[in-house]
Amino acid sequence: MVEQWSYQHLALLDRTGEGVRPYTGRTGCRIPCMNDLAKPLGGKTALVTGAARRLGRASALALARAGADVAITFKDSAREARETVVDLSGLGVRAFALRCDVTDEATWTN
Repeated sequence: MVEQWSYQHLALLDRTGEGVRPYTGRTGCRIPCMNDLAKPLGGKTALVTGAARRLGRASALALARAGADVAITFKDSAREARETVVDLSGLGVRAFALRCDVTDEATWTN
């Protein structure tokens, strides 16, 4: 479980040393963990092979929680792949699935 921090009372001295201003983080949010720390992979894209089930699915979900858009491949698990894409999209990232056998070059070179 990740600890949640409250930044309501966090303030920094301004450059003149005369008073305080609330810390707003890089994006202007008053709670820096929400924008600066919670989505370190925002704007990035990940490709996870075999992500319809088990470890690949868990990896894809972890990447999405970190802010990455996720493309997944699957071989025979179309229903599970659709469910995974729905779950990934529910995390606020772009996601899609592609049927592909990464051990067969013909399926990924076309």
